[in-house]
Amino acid sequence: MRKALVFVTSILLTASASVLNAQDVNVKIAKVPECLPESTRVELLNERSRLVDQFKEYNNKVDQFREKCSLVEKDTGLYRDCLREQNYLGKRLSELSEVSTAFKSKVDSATDAASSGANFADAADLVASMNAASSKLQQLNRQPKGPVREREIISRNCQDFFRMVLRGLGQRRQKNGREWNDPFPGMNADTIARTIANDRTGSWQELHSYSEMQSRANRGGLIVGVTPTDLTRERELGHLAVVFPAPPCFDAAAFDKNGSGPFVRDGNEHDLRDKGLGIAMSSWGAVKASRATPLGDTRWFLFVPSTT
Repeated sequence: MRKALVFVTSILLTASASVLNAQDVNVKIAKVPECLPESTRVELLNERSRLVDQFKEYNNKVDQFREKCSLVEKDTGLYRDCLREQNYLGKRLSELSEVSTAFKSKVDSATDAASSGANFADAADLVASMNAASSKLQQLNRQPKGPVREREIISRNCQDFFRMVLRGLGQRRQKNGREWNDPFPGMNADTIARTIANDRTGSWQELHSYSEMQSRANRGGLIVGVTPTDLTRERELGHLAVVFPAPPCFDAAAFDKNGSGPFVRDGNEHDLRDKGLGIAMSSWGAVKASRATPLGDTRWFLFVPSTT
């Protein structure tokens, strides 16, 4: 009996190691970056989901093996069944490990393709236009935010920042026409937000996917989040936030794991100290959209001429 128990202990140790290895590999299944084109990303997410399910199925079989084969007599039918199952589990783990490695290679290839397809020149135009707008606001003593008595002037930061970015982008790309040279004249943020949301000219295309918004901005497209006034929510002013290009396949979670939405700039600073989040400096720096605008009330639009 002692020899049988020693062998069984060996089986148990092997089974335990398989469980640990399976869980470890499961954790390391490659994540699918948000920066990938939507169709590619959905395809890879579905493949990853199937792979996760296969690892869960494997772990369940290991648990069943441990329960069934915890104490077996050598040279019995059950012992031989357990030995066959142990061999199967070892082979299955090797197969899953190979599939997981192949999946990571596929994700890496898609990521490299997305990076090589980025339009860095157009993205640089967009960043330069935002920097110029922030610099202009700073020259006007509008950044950082001044005393409370200047609230009326400061409230215009986002609308003026947006207009400056649009005009600057047109100049850098040698675009002509009123929509570039004199955008939304005399309008405040609320009116601009409503005008864009109700556009019927085809100049503004609504986007619904955060990953697509970020991807379009990374290629130099101008995307703005518009939030109209809503007194029922005690929001007395409209708001505008421009999506900021991020490096190709940038790991946003490593930058701000609790924020959501694309990266934005709006010519403002947002005091979030009451939420334990400090101050979101969205004037010179980009922040996740949830730090600068109420996501649930914000719609996002691509300025179509910025992509042509």
